[in-house]
Amino acid sequence: MRSHGMGIRGNVVTVGQDRLLHNYNYCYKVSMTLSLPIYSRVCGDCTKCCEGWLEGRVHGHPMHRGRKCFYLEETCQIYEQRPENPCKNYNCAWLLEDQFPAWLKPSLSGVVVTKRSTMAPAMDGMKRIDYYDIIEAGGKLDSSVLNWLLHWAIDNKLNVAYELEGKVHVVGDEDFKGLLNR
Repeated sequence: MRSHGMGIRGNVVTVGQDRLLHNYNYCYKVSMTLSLPIYSRVCGDCTKCCEGWLEGRVHGHPMHRGRKCFYLEETCQIYEQRPENPCKNYNCAWLLEDQFPAWLKPSLSGVVVTKRSTMAPAMDGMKRIDYYDIIEAGGKLDSSVLNWLLHWAIDNKLNVAYELEGKVHVVGDEDFKGLLNR
């Protein structure tokens, strides 16, 4: 079957010059060094962002560590009417980052990774600093998950914050590290 430069053979899909491996409803670029997801991901049955690991208010009901969203049962009871903030505006890094492996999905890894930004003083005013916030979601942060995320951040020169045994740790550039010491 050939259509628009795309051919399908079993689990391997050819798009132009790229060969893709189709596995578990995701497609990965076939590479000797790294498998990169390239198709859109979906939350599916993952509800970690609603389980009380993040903070927010949904239609006046608070949600925070230890208190899940008021509207979460097995799934969101108001999904079609959910508010812009925090629900529709929240972007799970697993959904956004094409380098994140399938096993890093919050419901599988037990962590929620969120891309955030903050402002910090700079020589000419204020400077925006982007970072990834790693939050335990239902158990202790697994060392293999943390190891993968830290290597990813270092390899890509990204800032990361995570909490381990009640203490916040940061990895990244000097400006980001300096925020913790203020």
